Amino acid sequence: MRAVAAVLVAAAILTACSSHHEEDVRFTVTRISPPGESMGKPVQAHVVMDVAQDENGLGLMSPEGADLDQFPEGTAVGDTVVCTVTKTDDNGFDGVDPKTTIGPCRRP
Repeated sequence: MRAVAAVLVAAAILTACSSHHEEDVRFTVTRISPPGESMGKPVQAHVVMDVAQDENGLGLMSPEGADLDQFPEGTAVGDTVVCTVTKTDDNGFDGVDPKTTIGPCRRP
């Protein structure tokens, strides 16, 4: 019984150390890379962007990027977009950087 209680306490501690943060961030599109191939695998069209606001709570640095399918149709270089950025860290103790996901994006 004590072993079960110890496992439950350990699981609760590890769960408490995970984090999830989501924020809308304004970007400026700087480049759109066409679809292609990398190391023999197909690669989707990709949008490269610079952060277009002074501060964000996610510590984002330019440039950032996301696949073209996360943007409204007709997105072009020079456009300003607002993207939902999610940063998750499943285990704050493992030494692995949090995972950052960008998208979907929309026009402001």
